[in-house]
Parts: sequence; C-alpha cells; structure tokens
Amino acid sequence: MIRREDTIKEYTNIHLENYKNASIEIVKNNTNRLIDEDITSLIKEPPLTSMDEIKNKIISISKEEHMIVENEKLNKFFSDFRKDLIDKIDELKEIRNKHYIDEIKKFYPDKSIDVINFDNLDTEKLNKKIYKKIREYTKSSLKNKLLVKFRSLYKEDSDDKVELIYSKFNKYLKNTYLKQLIENVQIKIMVKDRTLVNMIAEQGERYLFTKENSYIFKRESITEQ
Repeated sequence: MIRREDTIKEYTNIHLENYKNASIEIVKNNTNRLIDEDITSLIKEPPLTSMDEIKNKIISISKEEHMIVENEKLNKFFSDFRKDLIDKIDELKEIRNKHYIDEIKKFYPDKSIDVINFDNLDTEKLNKKIYKKIREYTKSSLKNKLLVKFRSLYKEDSDDKVELIYSKFNKYLKNTYLKQLIENVQIKIMVKDRTLVNMIAEQGERYLFTKENSYIFKRESITEQ
C-alpha cells in the first residue's frame, strides 16, 4: 500500500515542476518576441527610404557640404551595420532568459499560496545591463561596419569636407541616434516586462487553482495492489 501522504507529495512535486516548466516557456517566448520582433524592428531597414533617418542624415549632411554619396556603398555599409548589430543583440536572449529562468528554478513555495514573482529591483538591474549592452553593441557595429569605411563613400578627394561630414554625423550618432534608440528600446522592454509579469501571474493562478481543486490532491487514500 502506498501512503496517501507520499502519493500526494509526489503529485505536488510534479505539479510544481510542471508549473515551473510552463513559466520557463513563457519567459523564453516573451524574450524571443522582445528581441526578434520589438528591438529588431528598431534596427532593421525601414520599409520606406524616407523613414530611414540615420541613412538620410548622412545624405543630408553631405548635401550641405556639396558632396555626393556613393549610394550603392552607402546601402551596403548600412546593411552590414544592421546585420552585425542584430546578430549581437541576439545574444541578449541568453542574458535575459538566464536571469528569469534562474529565479524560476530556485522557487519553492514556503506557503501553500506562494507563487513565482519577479523582484522589481532585480528586473531594473537586468534592464540597465541590457541597455548598456545595446549601447556597446551599437557603437561597435557603427565603428566597424560603417565609420571605418566612411571615407570611401565619396568619390571626390576632399579630405576637409569628408572630415567635416564625418564629425557632424558622428555627433548625430552620439547625441541623437543612440539616445533615441535606447529610449525606444526602454519602451519595448517596459511593455514586454508588463506582459511577462501578467502571464506569470496567470500561470500562478492556474497552478494554485489546480492544487486547491484537483481531486488528486484530495483523495482520502490511494492503494496499489
């Protein structure tokens, strides 16, 4: 005969592991959507040329200095920059997933009503780490895929003008583009964080409801021949 207490404990542990695994899947799906859809949408080439602010900024500054940009090279360099940055940002999945999954794995309820909750201060620290990484990745991709090749964008051999254009564009990148990118990333993350918290809360409610109402946790005795 199997003791009722042992069997219920086994079912309770299985139920807890299923709850954790379901919560982990929620985290992974949330992170994938954040990186692959939300943040990537801020970096990839816009559907309309007129919407490509960063590329149009180079063209605009060049026109001010009466310099013609080689459009084919410009498109190639920006394509390389965007691909490189998107590849780097994909690495953030591991950082974000690890943070939340580690929290889920170490969860064990002290009380019957305990559920998984993410600490707001820890989440803020994680997000600051992500913002810092995005700044670093963006600066690196701009430098190695665009700025290092900047001079070759112009046919005219005018060092002074190219240097002036470079200076203006670099200032725009630091003071405007990067700032706007991070602000938009913050909004995307804020929305996904709220979605994650809500979905984890719903999963917790299902976990508690099943534990409180399922017959497998309430049977008076379970026997096995």
